Amino acid sequence: MQIQNLLLAFSSIKSKKVQSFFVFIVIIISALSFSVAYAILVGMDSPFEKMNNKLKGSHLTIMINSNVYDKEAMAKWWGKQEKVESVSALSPFMIINSPRINDKAVDEDIYLCELIKAAKEQDKLLIVEGEQKKEPASGEIWLPTSFAYEKNIKVGDILSVDVPNKKVDFKVSAIVVDPVFSVPMLNPVRVWCKKDTLKNEFKDIKLKNYFLGIRFVNRSDEGNLWNKFEKSFKKTYGGAKYKYEDLEAGFLFSFKLIGVFMIVFAFVLVFITYIQL
Repeated sequence: MQIQNLLLAFSSIKSKKVQSFFVFIVIIISALSFSVAYAILVGMDSPFEKMNNKLKGSHLTIMINSNVYDKEAMAKWWGKQEKVESVSALSPFMIINSPRINDKAVDEDIYLCELIKAAKEQDKLLIVEGEQKKEPASGEIWLPTSFAYEKNIKVGDILSVDVPNKKVDFKVSAIVVDPVFSVPMLNPVRVWCKKDTLKNEFKDIKLKNYFLGIRFVNRSDEGNLWNKFEKSFKKTYGGAKYKYEDLEAGFLFSFKLIGVFMIVFAFVLVFITYIQL
């Protein structure tokens, strides 16, 4: 009987040690999950901001329809504002529905845009794949990382666009980080071709759409300057625009989602451990 009691005591001690070890592991995993989640949810703003600053990204990008607005006057107005650091060149673009990659349809639209350099360097493109050069050559196109990686597009692939009575092929010569359109989940996305490509390749189509990027000295001044802009032109601006805050939120969305999941996971682990004790 004494031996049996002794064995039961040893078994109980062993069970408690295993249980304590399990609790210890759960605490470590939970603590790591909380730490990583905190870093993601609180400290993930800097990568987007650093990328935007490095590439001199626009804080506000507006799309101007020249049939409705005076694009030159608008670009000139923004360029004269003291609280504006720089303004991009007016870059003409066409909206292309459902382009094809290597003759396979892509379920996403694109802005086929000419790469035009401004007097001050802004919205620089960082080439991550392909030959390092200043601009695409004739018949070439540059794609943003978000679009290329999602669609598994490689340098050397052929992107085809169809317009009335014409098909034009472009060779993908580079994949780039675009400070505006490398953000995930944007549709359409902006892709880049050589200056004068649209005029030369699509002679029967009148160009009317233009991108204009604005970079502020302080982003906090955007609201007041926008109100001043609309008052100056005596109308509410009806064109589309891409704001820094919206792009940042899109960039961070997937990371924030992972952070929330990790916090929930940590709470579940702690709860299961508690009810097992």
